[in-house]
Amino acid sequence: MPDELQVQKKFMRKWKELADRAEGLRKEVCIALVGKYTKLQDAYASVIKALTHAALAVHRRLSLNYINAEDLEEHMKIKDPVRYHNAWKSLCQCQGKPQ
Repeated sequence: MPDELQVQKKFMRKWKELADRAEGLRKEVCIALVGKYTKLQDAYASVIKALTHAALAVHRRLSLNYINAEDLEEHMKIKDPVRYHNAWKSLCQCQGKPQ
């Protein structure tokens, strides 16, 4: 039984270290998540979780910009130029974007 207790203590210590590291993150990484269903964050739950873990692994706090893919399309420049330019501005301000 003492071995099991040691394993649990080690697990909890590692968990606390991870939580403390996550809370203490100062630097941020901005990632643009472009998609059709950006209003429904559950549609991208696994992507969001993966990005969160990746940011933590490189000691960064994740900031996600949700961008509707249609807002980036050429026809939106005529239909709603403000929305079009805001979407592109948001995309260009992020570090994680297509090259």
